[in-house]
Amino acid sequence: MISDDSVKALLEQYERFGWTLQQVLLTPELRAALGSQINELFRGVNLRDAKIDAAWFTRESKHGGVAWELRELNESPFALIEVMDRDATKDELEAMRSVVEQKLGERQRAVITQNNNS
Repeated sequence: MISDDSVKALLEQYERFGWTLQQVLLTPELRAALGSQINELFRGVNLRDAKIDAAWFTRESKHGGVAWELRELNESPFALIEVMDRDATKDELEAMRSVVEQKLGERQRAVITQNNNS
């Protein structure tokens, strides 16, 4: 499980590269492990209970639009990116985020299964 120091370093790294933290997905286990550090780490960003630990970041895309990146909150650097039009509706953004979150969850389950079979 990722430590609060590692979460802080990850958030600082994304900020240095121009990403803005938009939303954080937390399992009950990570929420409990981070405890009182949650407010300091995520500074008022929307926290959502989830089956995966991840953070949504955005920044301007080089080719127009807005890049949305879902980064796993663990020690291995894995993320999924989707570029959306600037004028995407709230429903379109929610649908995209739902699909990407599902893909990340499937990947995490596959990694766990692979590690258990090794």
